[in-house]
Formats: sequence, C-alpha cells, structure tokens
Amino acid sequence: MKEGRWLRTSRGSNSPNGSVLYSEEWKTARQISKIPFIDKDDYGEEIICFKPELQLLGVIVDLNGNYQMVADNLLSSFPSSLTEEAVLFILDCLHHSTSSDKLAKALKSVRCMNTDVGYKSPGECFFSDAEWGCLLKVFNSVPLIDHKFYGSRITTRKNELKQLGVKVDFEEAVNVFVNSFNRQASFSSITKENVFSILSCYRKLKGASLEFPSDLEKCIHEVNWLRTRLGDYRSPRNCILNGPEWESISAVTLLPFIDDGDNFYGKGIREYEKELKKMGVVVEFKDGVEFVAAALYFPLNPCHITSENVFSLLECIRILLQEKDYSFP
Repeated sequence: MKEGRWLRTSRGSNSPNGSVLYSEEWKTARQISKIPFIDKDDYGEEIICFKPELQLLGVIVDLNGNYQMVADNLLSSFPSSLTEEAVLFILDCLHHSTSSDKLAKALKSVRCMNTDVGYKSPGECFFSDAEWGCLLKVFNSVPLIDHKFYGSRITTRKNELKQLGVKVDFEEAVNVFVNSFNRQASFSSITKENVFSILSCYRKLKGASLEFPSDLEKCIHEVNWLRTRLGDYRSPRNCILNGPEWESISAVTLLPFIDDGDNFYGKGIREYEKELKKMGVVVEFKDGVEFVAAALYFPLNPCHITSENVFSLLECIRILLQEKDYSFP
C-alpha cells in the first residue's frame, strides 16, 4: 500500500510515500513547486479525517521541516515577482535542504528579488548591512534589497542570499563604492549631498568594529573630491577647514579653504571637523602654515594690509622656523 500508485494527486496517480496532504501551511510552497498534493477535489474534505492513517502509509501531512520535498519538486520556471513569503520560504529551503545547489541554480537568473529600484535577479542585488550599508547609499549605484518589504527575517539568511548570488560582504560593498567614487571624482561630479553622505558614513564606519581596507582609505585620502573656495577640487590633505584663527591671514593669501559658502557645503561642513581631520584636512592654524608661503597674495595697495595680517604672517614664520626640516621657498 505504501509503494503502490493508487492515490490520486495533483500530479496524477501516486504512491502514498511521496504524496502530501495539503493544508494552508503549504500555500507558499505551492508557488514555487509542483508537489503531488492529494486531490481534495476528488476525495473531498473528508480525506482530512484520515490524517493519522495517511501518515502511517507514508503521506506527508504537515510541513514540519519537509523542505526537501519542495527542493525535489521545483517548478521548471518561476514568476518574475515572487511574493515576500515565497522568497523567505525559498531561503528557508536553502537553509534546510540537502540539494540547495539545485534550488540556488534555478533562481539565480530569475528577477525575483524586490529592491529599491524594482525586481532584480539575485546576482544584481546587494544586501545592505546595518553596519556598513551606508557605503552603498552614497551614490545609489546598485539595487539594494528592500528590507522593509521582507522584514527582519531576511537578515538571518545572509548565507543563503549569498548562495543565490546576492552580494552580502563588506569587501564587495567597498569595491562598488571605490569604483563609483573614483568615477564621479574624475568628472568632478561629487555633489554636496554625496560629500555629506560620505562624511556621515565615514563617521559610522570609524565607530564600528570594521577594519578599513587600504583601497577605501586611499581613495578618500588621496583623490580630489572636496571643493575649495578657489573653485577646484582637492584631496583632503590639500584642503583647509576655515575657522576664526584663519581670518587675519586669509586677507593676504589665496588658501584652499573648503567651500563653506551658502551655495556649496555651507557652515554645516564644520560638524564633521573630526572626520575631516582624520582624512587629512588641515583644521588648526599651526598645522597649515606651510600653505601660506605658496599662497601669499598681497593687495595692490599696501595700506590694505592690517597689523593683524602682519602678525599672522610673523606667527607663520615662527612656526616654520621651529620645523627643522622646513626650508623656505
């Protein structure tokens, strides 16, 4: 009785061993598989009354971890926009199934993942981790899996997402950011919004337990991406964050102050003084006097040079004289 093909199912006559008694908990599984459910249209609801007997014969009567049954009976093609429940169920199947490779292969090219830019195939998507996901949002250059759509459960299935082809690692996010950053910087198209996003993300990453990859440090520290009052873009180490102590010297110099005018970064840039300093920006007068010698710009009328200007210049000379390795140009 267990092996004979006498039981009518959704896939024709089948043996009890390998058939399933349908219930609501199989509703999601039905979206992605062709499981042989016992034909209730034929037998009627009365068949449910024989649940213990059917189970004794080998019929699967509840889901209860029977994910392998789903993996073994996958549909030959999948809809391009699977429901939230279906995707989460697939991830559960990958987690529990012994033939997860088969399931992953079947879904890799299907545009089944809901992202912030619509449905995409797993290989096109990134999983935005709470710790470093800000990197992926600076330039909005990649599809991010919609966490609100899938809920918190999806965060427990990162390994399964990776198996499908979704990019879930910090290193992959860094590569995307570095490529986008260098490309935007090469066209001088890193916007005010991008800069504040970078600074905010830098603050968050420095506060996390993450080791900064060298290529991420290099692009932030060495690429020309900060706009100055001179109208050009420079690397942090070639910029100065303006402050009251620079006021007297700025009248007789053309210094590369970060553009804090209302039409660009504004005064809000000073909120990131700590981060800018870590990146190499000069934020204190004593650290930027070497800029002065190369940036001197005296007014045509000497009467416009105030005593404050003179004292600031003399203070610069004093500081430079204390540096043994410095030679005046």
